[in-house]
Amino acid sequence: MSKQERENEQKLSRTAQEQIARQVERLCRHLDEPEAVVREFREEMTGNLTLSVEDLLAAGLPEVEAVRQALERFGEPQRVTEELESLYRIRKNYANWLLKTALVCGVLGMLVFGSFFAWNKGLHLIAVKQVNHELFADVEAGKVGTEITPEIKAKLQAAVDDNLSLRSASAVIRDMKRTVPFTYHYPANSPLDTTGGVQRVDGLFFYTFYTGAMIPIGDQGRGLDVSLQQWLFSSGYFMLGYVFVFAYWVLFAAWGILNVYSRRPITVFWALMIILFNALGYYAYLKLRQLSIFRPALAKS
Repeated sequence: MSKQERENEQKLSRTAQEQIARQVERLCRHLDEPEAVVREFREEMTGNLTLSVEDLLAAGLPEVEAVRQALERFGEPQRVTEELESLYRIRKNYANWLLKTALVCGVLGMLVFGSFFAWNKGLHLIAVKQVNHELFADVEAGKVGTEITPEIKAKLQAAVDDNLSLRSASAVIRDMKRTVPFTYHYPANSPLDTTGGVQRVDGLFFYTFYTGAMIPIGDQGRGLDVSLQQWLFSSGYFMLGYVFVFAYWVLFAAWGILNVYSRRPITVFWALMIILFNALGYYAYLKLRQLSIFRPALAKS
């Protein structure tokens, strides 16, 4: 007997198909889920029962007995529905958790990258420019002589205290052709480096960076040398953004594959599409699934 003949013999009669359909509808009546879920459940259960009957037919049972045993094995509608509802609920909650966590990771990743570039490329200079502008104005007004005045100290202290971007300030009035250690520091108890400036900090997510300005004082050949130590995001902070984006990528891919599998068994092709192209791969699956020309191919997956 050929393969085609065996397939024809095992094809269910209309009566058997109607019995399966009635059993599935009894299950669906008890299923308290959205219409889309009920529709998927109906397709899945019909397929499972049909396969079960075909297996029994292949084992040599008459069709009537095969249908009876398949339905009997399946169980009482109420009990089966309760178990299936529980499974659907678990899968739905798990899928929702995956999607929400993926979106949170994606947003955090974008925030990390955005803040890194926005801060390190410009925002951190706002306070520095403001302080330097005020000091230039004081020098132009003749308020700076041979020593750091209390007014200059007060401005540097206020700048550090009022701006989270500034960690410390150092200043000295010196000959513009000769480098000397800074004579004033704020905070006063800050540890100093070999140049007389406040020591740098290198942390996991932040580090400090100096921005200096030499403001000439008249024609004396002297100037007000100011060094402001600023907080910047480090490469570790940037890598944190990669971690969040990678977590988003993995979790969204898992969510997409789970959703595709819930519709019908997923193929390797669509799994790779979702893993490699992520949201675009999942979007492509949804769009192609809507086109009738692709439905036969997707139905086999």
